[in-house]
Amino acid sequence: MTATSMDWGVFDGQAVKLWSLQRMTRLGLIEIRVADYGATLQSVILPDANGVRRDVTLGHDSLEEYIASDAYFGAVLGGFASRLRNGLRVLACCRG
Repeated sequence: MTATSMDWGVFDGQAVKLWSLQRMTRLGLIEIRVADYGATLQSVILPDANGVRRDVTLGHDSLEEYIASDAYFGAVLGGFASRLRNGLRVLACCRG
């Protein structure tokens, strides 16, 4: 597996990087791209049945599009990151 990063833009005065994790499998090259802007899963590129690589995620191509959007496509950390009282959030099913 290889991991690389590239400058993807700037948000709130902070540089944002896009990380790429790649691994060759028997079906072909698999690539996952994650931005350090909300730990956003930006793309998952997989080979289809014919070996053609396709992005299977719903999201945006650029940091600017993520910033302008009110959707949290692929975001692991959303609008409540580090803003929950006492670090807890009560869900209908459980407390954690």
